[in-house]
Amino acid sequence: MAGSNIWFYLPGHGRYVVSLLPHQQYGFGRPQKAGQVAGQSLTFSDSGVTYRLECNRRIAPGLGIYNIYVSHNAVWRPAEPDANEPFLLGSFD
Repeated sequence: MAGSNIWFYLPGHGRYVVSLLPHQQYGFGRPQKAGQVAGQSLTFSDSGVTYRLECNRRIAPGLGIYNIYVSHNAVWRPAEPDANEPFLLGSFD
């Protein structure tokens, strides 16, 4: 999966859009660091909950640690929910 923005959906939590840049058109509002990407992991906190995604490949280019921005839509639901899929992941540019 590749794209400048990633998103994931967790039932009961809604959808999170994650970006290295604070794009206002995706609902980031006032830019604020929400977490970081380092190597193969992405970590951020929202409303007292810490989320961590682990991948088998580097998430961002280079060897640095990157700040990330997160937009949360608690009411978002997939168009065709599948009860067997507890986690959905996607990306877009």
